[in-house]
Amino acid sequence: MGYDTFTKCFFSCAARITEYGSEVWGFTTHPKLETVQQKAMRVFLGVHRFAANDFLYGDMGWYPTKTRLKLNLLRYWNRLCTLDDNRLTKKVFLLDLEQEGKWTKSVGKILEELDMHNLFEERNVCIIDECKISLQTKYMQDWRELVCKKPKLRSYVQ
Repeated sequence: MGYDTFTKCFFSCAARITEYGSEVWGFTTHPKLETVQQKAMRVFLGVHRFAANDFLYGDMGWYPTKTRLKLNLLRYWNRLCTLDDNRLTKKVFLLDLEQEGKWTKSVGKILEELDMHNLFEERNVCIIDECKISLQTKYMQDWRELVCKKPKLRSYVQ
């Protein structure tokens, strides 16, 4: 199976199943989801279980699951912001905003990380493509710094 086919199969099947309902979880770390993705990358690349995870992400060109989970949260934020005020879901959303609940704090932290906190305070929708690019750019910068610091990946960096 080629790279494009494998990537499409993973993200349209396995990732969708493991991330089902992630928009309502709030943003917390989910190491098991990351493990599923890392195992898939290891199988495709044919490397052993001790290969560095940062190497896997670099060679596959994939982003960690936390990036997709953040985007799922923001998509749901957009949906809730545009819902009619009569809907029960919207009423619960507004109540969570008033009480500064865990879910809304998660969204606020993500938007703050993206320098879009004004959208949170004004309850405006965000442009998902811009958020995706910002999250990916931030991850790539962090990834480059991390890879350079790891002695195990010194040949990989060159």
